Amino acid sequence: MRLLAGLAESDASVEGVELGAYEAPTDAMRDEFPYGRFPDVKFNCNGNRVVLEAQLATITLHGINGRRAFYDRSGACLLWVMRNFDPRGPMRASVRDIVADQSGSLFSLDSDIVALSRGDGVFRLRVWTFLGAGHAEPWEASVVTIAEAASLARPVRWSDDFKRRWIEEYKGSSYGGPGKIDPFGMLNELAARAKLPPFERSSSGECMLALVRLLISLEAGFVTGSGHPQLISIANNFNNNGGYRAASLVRMAIERWQPRLLARTSMQNALARAKDELRTSGVAEWGRLSPIGLMRDALFPDWDLSKPEQASSSRSG
Repeated sequence: MRLLAGLAESDASVEGVELGAYEAPTDAMRDEFPYGRFPDVKFNCNGNRVVLEAQLATITLHGINGRRAFYDRSGACLLWVMRNFDPRGPMRASVRDIVADQSGSLFSLDSDIVALSRGDGVFRLRVWTFLGAGHAEPWEASVVTIAEAASLARPVRWSDDFKRRWIEEYKGSSYGGPGKIDPFGMLNELAARAKLPPFERSSSGECMLALVRLLISLEAGFVTGSGHPQLISIANNFNNNGGYRAASLVRMAIERWQPRLLARTSMQNALARAKDELRTSGVAEWGRLSPIGLMRDALFPDWDLSKPEQASSSRSG
């Protein structure tokens, strides 16, 4: 860890190097991550916050996912760095998990890279990229600066970009307002990503649009796509246009991101109404293979469901 910190401090593009310093959750993250982290090394590089985790011992997949989710939510770039990594030998399962987490790449520090970095004061890492088992040489190695490593570590995912664009367009206002991008255009971009046919402007399409709006708003911690100022207002109305069939999904989303809403009488009443509607109508609740379930998976790839899959995959209301 001290070696990484020392190399970072010598690089003119790096500032604010801290070793083992506490990283507190942001206010928006606090419900999901009440406790912070102690990254091995953190600093700023070309306007980006970078976190280095020196992976010297085995780590569980849960530990990898937990760190990734925390730093993704906080806006920091997480780089896993190993010492003297060589993919041509035996590879632990935890190392394979880290490679998968970094989109097929792994960063390494060895004596040659240390000497090169110390020679001109530019912090570098060796990046190993997995090309695929079908290649004669499945791994490719190159040398990158720390700024280049930060851009390679985790390319911006479609889901994160989509939610960013949605929030920029619809935060604090109705998505039907003048000058706004057609929300059905965005909904059908999401539908295409989930391998679904486009939605029409109908009650079922409005239902899907409202549920997507609710999920994005719950994660963000503020209302998007509506003139209502409070999350509870759009959460209470999830039943509209057949949305009662998403009752379990809505409850899980609230439990995950905004659990305090469940203490509100109006929210409990909305969930109770959904339960009554399901009982009265006799239709199956929407599950993971339903349109909203598939779109949820496309929007939130890190959401690991804790409940068994619901059975219905029907699109009809």
